[in-house]
Amino acid sequence: MKQLPIIFFTAIIFLILTGCNGEDERVAFEDSQLEAAVMAEISSEEESITPEEAASLTELEAAGREIESLDGIEALTSLEILDISDNNISDFSPLTELEQLEMVFVMNNPVDLEEDPDLSALAGNGVTIEYEEEEVEEVVFNETGPPSEGVFYKIEEGSNTVYLFGSIHVGMADIYPLHEEIESAFAEADYLAVEIDMTEINEFEMAQQMSQQAVFVDGRTLSEVIGDDLFEQTLEKTRSFGFNAEILEMYKPWFVATLVSNLAIMEAGYTDEYGIDNYFMDRADGQIDIIGLETVEDQLGVFNVLSMESQREYLAETLEEYDAVSEEMDELMAVWRAGDTETLREHREIDESWSEDYQEFMRAMQDDRDEEMAEKIEEFLLGDNGGTYFVVVGALHLVGETSITGLLEEQGYDIEEGIQ
Repeated sequence: MKQLPIIFFTAIIFLILTGCNGEDERVAFEDSQLEAAVMAEISSEEESITPEEAASLTELEAAGREIESLDGIEALTSLEILDISDNNISDFSPLTELEQLEMVFVMNNPVDLEEDPDLSALAGNGVTIEYEEEEVEEVVFNETGPPSEGVFYKIEEGSNTVYLFGSIHVGMADIYPLHEEIESAFAEADYLAVEIDMTEINEFEMAQQMSQQAVFVDGRTLSEVIGDDLFEQTLEKTRSFGFNAEILEMYKPWFVATLVSNLAIMEAGYTDEYGIDNYFMDRADGQIDIIGLETVEDQLGVFNVLSMESQREYLAETLEEYDAVSEEMDELMAVWRAGDTETLREHREIDESWSEDYQEFMRAMQDDRDEEMAEKIEEFLLGDNGGTYFVVVGALHLVGETSITGLLEEQGYDIEEGIQ
């Protein structure tokens, strides 16, 4: 079985920008707060906004400004991403004039957002509508059974200490509590290092990255690349989650395969709410510094190593294994909880029966990233600042000769089992 991609990506729809010709006049907004948000976005020092300036905006952050009217927003003809959450807007009809709009955040406005006809029309045209804030639920941990051990190591160099903890990016309540030695190590930490610091992620920048990496920009469509039969199978699996044919057509097969895999994981009852990364980032935020070892661009760019044929095969296999994901995830979770590094190592092995470019993809996903992360972790060790670093990365990055631990051992570092 190929490695399950278990980071859930938000679907972003990409539309090609079109140019606009403006007349020598000024754009009028009924609401002064909306106008102020636009002027802030274009960094204008003038008292009014020209059509050219309005047409140049592709993103607008206008949350929490007490905006009551959207009249005039039609002038933002290139607008793709809009945040108008936490305002007093009841009429969203001006948004239907924005042909390039891809995503709009509308939560916390004084109307029944999910029943609003204008927002429904936008959604029908492929615009992603964010209706609700992500609910923050209290995590309830399992109080029975042995604590989870995961994959845990310790390295000391000079006055510095690095703890390495191999995570899973999704989970259930029953993977907690973690072993007391893991918790004690985190309590000592001055820094938390993770693959991507999600506390610093800008939603607009994320949307841009998704558009650049995951969406066709050369006129091709998903059904043309994978064929009608596979496209219909994909549509059948994703339709109940709000994806229609028009939306799917825009995406490359690797992204759709990742999407389908994560939908299967969600159906099996696993969520990123209980993921190890989020668990520690929630506890670290505001208490100790969080360091990102990679960027969103780093992780997404790896997928484009795959040829279209390999992407098609990846999607076909993901659909074929959809119903088995629940059992497979349960098995992998048990392996992780027990700290069974030998079994995890087997999941890292590259199968020579895979296509050459799929093997190259797996090396990029594992070996190349591990080399980059190992270099940054070595910087922690050599800093000689008396710091303690708690590093959380996917468990497969810590098993095998070419993994982070293997590379650091090769450099002469003594790596201790964290749990004795």
